[in-house]
Amino acid sequence: MPFTANIPSGVSVYQLTPGATGISCTAITNGTVPANIPVLVNATGTVTFQGTGNVSTPKAITVNQMNGVYNTIKVPANSYVLQTVNGTPQFSKVVTGSEPMINPFRAYLSEENTYTASVLPLSFTTLATENLLADKNEPGLYPSPAKNEIFIDLKTLGTASIFDAKGSLVIRETTLRSGKNRIDIGHLPAGMYLVEISQSGNKSVQKKFIKQ
Repeated sequence: MPFTANIPSGVSVYQLTPGATGISCTAITNGTVPANIPVLVNATGTVTFQGTGNVSTPKAITVNQMNGVYNTIKVPANSYVLQTVNGTPQFSKVVTGSEPMINPFRAYLSEENTYTASVLPLSFTTLATENLLADKNEPGLYPSPAKNEIFIDLKTLGTASIFDAKGSLVIRETTLRSGKNRIDIGHLPAGMYLVEISQSGNKSVQKKFIKQ
């Protein structure tokens, strides 16, 4: 975004930093998205970002950077764009002769001489610590990222339902007992998921995790 904006309630925002082997996603925890910083937004439904101050001047497009786009342009060859392939978000290399148009308020990578893979993995460096910061009475969910299983710690009985990034229910009301509960996620495609946890005598709590 070409302006500083507050992060709405219920929305998680991650700053994207390109590296030699992938894209590092670092959670923004101060509640504010800086101007001209490429970010990944995790939310359900329509989200509005409210900005303050003057619109910032976009940075010059450079190699070895993630470049914000405020006009519809053609992405240069050998850059990378974020696409959803078979339901999984991935960075794909742009081939000469098949350069796509990219819409305003999107971003692409121009790491032409660094990346060799056609798909670049997202690495979330802070999600694993979210459970440590949770209220003592809240359910705990870990690990994140996860490959084949997640665990939910509860103080009481409850249920858990899992939704994908599109809001579709993928695991329905798994019964949870007091203590440590294991849920098999090995069959789920890679991506970001939302877990709705309902506890006896308590309001529902939503947790997120990344499936690798």
